[in-house]
Amino acid sequence: MKSYGIFLVLLFALTINASAHQYKHYSHSANLDITAEDVADANDVAKIKKLLLHRATHIDKIYKDESLETSHAKGKERTIFARTTRKPGVFNHNNIYSITVVSSRKTILNHGRYPESFGDKFNLSAENPLNDLFDNVPEFQESADPVCVRYSEGGQERTACAIKQNITTIGFITSIVGFHHEPDASFVQSPDCSNFRLDTTAKQVEDETNPEKKRELLQSYVKNIINKTLELAVATIGEIRRDGFDPNTPEGQQEILVRIGETVSCFASGDFKYGTIYPFIMDPTSGVAFLNGLDFDLHGLSVSLEDPMPIPYNDEGDIESNILVAFQKVVTKGSGDLADLADGNSGFVKYHWDHPGIDGDEVSDYLERSVVPGRSVKESYIQVVDTTGGRRPTPSFFLVGSGIYLDMEEENDGGCAIASINNTSQSTLLNLFLITFALLSTSFLSKVLKR
Repeated sequence: MKSYGIFLVLLFALTINASAHQYKHYSHSANLDITAEDVADANDVAKIKKLLLHRATHIDKIYKDESLETSHAKGKERTIFARTTRKPGVFNHNNIYSITVVSSRKTILNHGRYPESFGDKFNLSAENPLNDLFDNVPEFQESADPVCVRYSEGGQERTACAIKQNITTIGFITSIVGFHHEPDASFVQSPDCSNFRLDTTAKQVEDETNPEKKRELLQSYVKNIINKTLELAVATIGEIRRDGFDPNTPEGQQEILVRIGETVSCFASGDFKYGTIYPFIMDPTSGVAFLNGLDFDLHGLSVSLEDPMPIPYNDEGDIESNILVAFQKVVTKGSGDLADLADGNSGFVKYHWDHPGIDGDEVSDYLERSVVPGRSVKESYIQVVDTTGGRRPTPSFFLVGSGIYLDMEEENDGGCAIASINNTSQSTLLNLFLITFALLSTSFLSKVLKR
């Protein structure tokens, strides 16, 4: 059971983009005051280099910001930063955008044009203009000179430039600006999700119209996710051992996290994600969301959010305006005392949340306001898991859950019909489940690996 935690302890904030020349208290030399819109010529080496350094400088400043005293505060800043820059703007205009990959494995962490390609790999053995871009890439510093290559795409001569930055938890990442390709390019390989199968699927939960049966299926679905995640985590550790890595070393831990990151997108499709049904995984103490199938902006953030219109979170009619506190009361049998957390504690909880099938349901600037992201009533089944399996005096708890939306119900022959959005776009799916980055330390990862 100890290996289970590894599949939950993912990295944090590698997919961030930069913001404008002045963002909050972050600023830099006016020499880097350039946007993607300023790059009118896709073959302008000087401007593409400058845009890349602009981006890398902001990433560097966030990682070094001493005013962000806690991991949660730093994570929130990164996430708000990233949310702003995923939209068309400073680093994304027409065919000028950024791509971030794990340097060692060429795995895509963030793609400014095709977010659904998260977890895909660039195959450098195929005919790929990036083949020459990963050699001798300099590490970022103020005086760094990015490596660039010229290539042709769609009959247009273009330039792509790259620079790398060292992220403690997974090693080097390579940031690329100026490279553009079609989504079905032969050198982009999708992850193998063939082992991501559940006995009770998201589709079964979504399609069920009987309320009681739907709740039973939801509970079974969550338990299936717990079991499958354990199975996949153990398989990943076995794989890296066969490849010569020691999982108890920093290098081995980096490799585990990288390989897990390559499969996280599988949680956003197939048996795991269908219509309005998706999984989430969080820390029941801090409320930090490690995975959330609806909203990428919640990854790495605490769901300690206020509900301006609180509703009874349980069948007894108890009301709690803070969503995290409501969750904690459900999994501590009403006490809310974290000392009462225990493996297997579970229950159903109601609260307001964003409905993925209702346009306009989302709440604007909810992160900045620390309020719930939507207005729809949701009922989730949540279950606590001790990643140590009870083998150590100090447990390591995670909370796994999923939910159904109740305010779309319509009376119909004693049952209900839940609105379905069976065919969300691939772009939405990846935004729903881009790589998550845990706030837990490397020492925690080492702890759960110890034999």
